[in-house]
Amino acid sequence: MSMLSKFEVIEIVKHVPPMSLIIEPTKLRQTRGIVEALEYAPFVHYLLDSGSKKLAIQVTTEKDPQKVAFSKEKDEQGALAVLYQNSKLVETIRAVMPEWDPSKKYKVPGTYSKTDKAIIFDLKKGVPYARGEHKKKGEATEE
Repeated sequence: MSMLSKFEVIEIVKHVPPMSLIIEPTKLRQTRGIVEALEYAPFVHYLLDSGSKKLAIQVTTEKDPQKVAFSKEKDEQGALAVLYQNSKLVETIRAVMPEWDPSKKYKVPGTYSKTDKAIIFDLKKGVPYARGEHKKKGEATEE
């Protein structure tokens, strides 16, 4: 019997910046937290559950016909967000949220699924977003 047989591995959870997806009129902006959580994956694909109004970004392989180039190596990508400009994808996402103003940007928080190597975004939690907007003193912030 091993001396470690009753031991359990302690999972170390590393801190990543907030995982926010910014949905612009013609492109998606994946923040640094998304890039870090997906471990600078070279390819991802997008999944949509229109019934529950959820979007997912999942790590995939180069062989996947629906792959999208995502991140560079960590030292090349640095702290930069990933932009993906695809008006058809954005139209598909926005069609699920007809109440959204088509001229506005929306910020949606994400939840990481380690098992799926994916980040899931509940589009119903999307809020209008303007870059550089700051919360008033005393208000809670996500970041």
